[in-house]
Amino acid sequence: MANDMSRLEVALLSSFSVIESSRPGTSGLDYWPDGISSVEVYAFMQNDCMMLAELMGIEDASPLNLMATAAREHENVEIVSSFLDRKYRRHAIDIAAIHTYLPEIVASDSLTAESAQCALLFLIQVCRSLRNKAHSLKTVVVTAGSTIDQVLWHPGEEHKPQFILRNRSRREMLQLFIDRITPVAEECYADRDFITLAVELDPGPLFSIGGWDSLSDFCHDLDTSTSSSIRRCVGVNLDIAHWGFLGGIDPDRVLSSPHVLNRICHGHISDHSVGHISDLVPGTFHEVDEFRKWLNVLKKRTDGGGVPYSNYVGLELECIQDEKLLGQAASVLLDLTK
Repeated sequence: MANDMSRLEVALLSSFSVIESSRPGTSGLDYWPDGISSVEVYAFMQNDCMMLAELMGIEDASPLNLMATAAREHENVEIVSSFLDRKYRRHAIDIAAIHTYLPEIVASDSLTAESAQCALLFLIQVCRSLRNKAHSLKTVVVTAGSTIDQVLWHPGEEHKPQFILRNRSRREMLQLFIDRITPVAEECYADRDFITLAVELDPGPLFSIGGWDSLSDFCHDLDTSTSSSIRRCVGVNLDIAHWGFLGGIDPDRVLSSPHVLNRICHGHISDHSVGHISDLVPGTFHEVDEFRKWLNVLKKRTDGGGVPYSNYVGLELECIQDEKLLGQAASVLLDLTK
């Protein structure tokens, strides 16, 4: 567990294990890099979904349905937490955070949105169970979804079909997202040692939080919320590639904006070029000094104040093509966080 609040600890996101699909008979843990003893569990990768579905007797192993269905039976909390505990403890790996991707939380269809709420509530209970198993987990990373309400298809002329996006305003979507996660935040705040929700910025014009303006508005909305659970438990995830390289945000702007800075409760690091195609080793496209500036922002958050910071930065290497890159990325990040 992390105890030294003067420095950042490093966790590796389990989404790198997509390489399992091209390495039959292996586990992503077979490629775990030296020097990293914590994981940020992606809930859940396909292999985990399939195994958990079998353990719980659930037919549909898609992540949303798996968790929403599992939430109906309380004993499933122990099944999932024990599965994760066994998977990582035998490799002496601490579970530091959980990462989710449930954009359905802002779906216009109420049943779909309710399923996403149930899934998140279930994961908070799993987090508590894992903490009782001596994991240092403090944070669940979530997404605020997109502004797209519906995709309409039109046959078009000369066999050239057209797709029309029905869009909602970011202002509307931010409020809807806060409304939908309020029950989840209340569950996070139910214990004295509460769990934080770290909300992602997904760069681009079609995401609810897609750039500086919407990020700033969101943090202001959290500060002024009438819900004490929202004010205390909900923050943002500073993904360096998303904020700095794809979102065009300057670290000095964050440092000079306390309402945003004090909401940062977790961080991610990877390198990107001009789009979010796959995650790469820090230093591939951007100078290492650019990462150092952003890591200094995260280190400033370890001093306390605002929403409690996890003390971790997650190394995200989703869709990497070669397991050798794991060791290279770990070496770069461990050097940066010395």
